[in-house]
Amino acid sequence: MTVTPLSFRAMNDSDLELVCQIEQDASAHPWKAKHFIDSLNSGYQCVVAEMNGQIIGYGILMLVLDEASLIIITVAKPFQGKGLGRQLLEQLQEVAVEHQCDTMLLEVRESNQA
Repeated sequence: MTVTPLSFRAMNDSDLELVCQIEQDASAHPWKAKHFIDSLNSGYQCVVAEMNGQIIGYGILMLVLDEASLIIITVAKPFQGKGLGRQLLEQLQEVAVEHQCDTMLLEVRESNQA
C-alpha cells in the first residue's frame, strides 16, 4: 500500500465549517462547532491534515505539564483505511514532544471498534 504524504498546519477559525462537515460525516457521536471553537479559544493544539490543499483530517491535543491528552482525531470517510490517520497521529505525537510531553493519553469508547 502506498501512503500519500500529508501536510499539517494549525487549525484556524476559517477551517471550522469544513472540519464540522467532516466530523458530522465521520463520527457516530460528532462534536458540535462549539467544541472546536472552545478548543481553539482554550489554546489547545489544534491541527489539520491536508492533502493537495484539501483538509482531510484533524486532531486536537490538550497539553498539561508533561502530559498530552488526545481529545479528538478524525480522518474524513473517503480517506480512511489508507494509513493517513497514522500520519496524523505521528504528527500529533511530534507536537506533544515539542512541548516536552512524555505521556500521551487517548480515551476511546468501547463501542468504537475502528
